[in-house]
Amino acid sequence: MTSAPSARSVFDRHLELREKGELERDIAENYHADIVLLTHEGAYHGHDGIRRASKVLRSHVRDGKYRYTNRYVDGEYAYLEWEAESADGGHCYGWDGFVIRAGRIVAQMVYFYCAR
Repeated sequence: MTSAPSARSVFDRHLELREKGELERDIAENYHADIVLLTHEGAYHGHDGIRRASKVLRSHVRDGKYRYTNRYVDGEYAYLEWEAESADGGHCYGWDGFVIRAGRIVAQMVYFYCAR
């Protein structure tokens, strides 16, 4: 019997895949099918919700380069602070909170602010 990956390994893998632009692989490997994503713009559900929320963020950041400024994992909880800059001069700041159980992200909270 194989045990589920730790919250830290799921969190690290999630960030690695996102840095590579591999959204679909990240969803398949790391997100629970019934994920709940809460943002300042509303709630998203399931893998399709992750795709929709990712489109919203990309509409603000576009071709932005991300920099992770703080990362913490404690038990089944993870926290991330980040910044992103777009080639057109936009700058975004944000944070994500995660609940990771049995090797999958089951809940995520995201807040970001962008300025031009």
